[in-house]
Amino acid sequence: MSASTQTTLSLIDQLSRENIYLHKNIFNNQESIDIIIYGAGNTGKKIFYLVTKYSPLHVSAFLDRAARPGQEISGIPVYKLENYRIKNEALHSIYVIVAVHNREYPIGDIIKNLRDFGFINILNMVDFYNLFPSELENSFWLIKSSEYLNYKNELLRCAELWADAPSLDLYNSLLRQRFLGEYSALPEPDRGRQYFPKELSDWKYPLRLVDCGAYNGDSIRLARDLGIKINCVYAFEPDKENYKILSEYLRKQKNFEYKVWQLGVYSSKKKIGFIREGAEGSRISENSSNNISVINLDDFLGGFSPNYIKMDVEGAEFEAILGTQKKIKKYRPGLAICIYHSPHHIWQIPLMIQRWDLNYKFYLRSHAYNGFDIVMYAFVT
Repeated sequence: MSASTQTTLSLIDQLSRENIYLHKNIFNNQESIDIIIYGAGNTGKKIFYLVTKYSPLHVSAFLDRAARPGQEISGIPVYKLENYRIKNEALHSIYVIVAVHNREYPIGDIIKNLRDFGFINILNMVDFYNLFPSELENSFWLIKSSEYLNYKNELLRCAELWADAPSLDLYNSLLRQRFLGEYSALPEPDRGRQYFPKELSDWKYPLRLVDCGAYNGDSIRLARDLGIKINCVYAFEPDKENYKILSEYLRKQKNFEYKVWQLGVYSSKKKIGFIREGAEGSRISENSSNNISVINLDDFLGGFSPNYIKMDVEGAEFEAILGTQKKIKKYRPGLAICIYHSPHHIWQIPLMIQRWDLNYKFYLRSHAYNGFDIVMYAFVT
């Protein structure tokens, strides 16, 4: 067994031994328990309404970096941490739930600030999902930790794929976060070069780019800003408002050819439910009554030969790759695939491509905080 696999195996063994219900007794206790919720956004409100279903629990305050004077949520005051006042002896009995699940601010830093303030009992979103697995839907990579034990063999095989030490270190750090809630294990992300990391430059020049989930053209802009030569772009963006901005941007470009479609990418051509947000979060959803058209790239691209394919399609990446496998097998383009929208994608997507036996080398990079914007890069060299 290689050293890389041994590290991953140790994490899996630790998960199987860990008492992930360590705090479960607070929800069974008959005495009133004081709860503070850190985060007054949508996640904090969701946690509030769930917690208040349990009668022994009492939410006494919200804490939030952007708290306004006099702000309340359902009659509960919202404070900035530095403005919160409490007796020191009460700090040890209060439970703080860090209700933050986004890419913008490192949760490890939030937890450190809370501990420096004097709080002892701090739960993060991994802890909370382990406490209420049946009452919370999967959110991006976030699921009940013990579910990962069902994929032990896949996790171990995936550990063998990564072609450099930063990739393997990041992979194991992500597992440590997802298994054990250790957000502080995550490395500092590369926030400025998503899809074009400086130390990975094995893509072919000039780019014949297929941009799936092209949003407003931000990835194309970044490539231009970095001086990366582009020959042509085939861009796909199903959200109507994003598509308008993307099309307007591309019309102004004179140095490369382009085609743009208001379509999603998937494993087959059909209509599918879609949640329109006019922003980055627009996504396919079977529960939505709004429909969009999706296509598979193998059929749609015809004779076009891409040398770089980027996919950020909000959870549809696995299906989209299935619909692109003929192009990938024929042309072996560089790949930049988001693998954080679903808990299974971190091993499911690289293992699928590896089974095609195309001599790809696989890399993993982080481009945001808290396990978001995780991209698998793959190149044939």
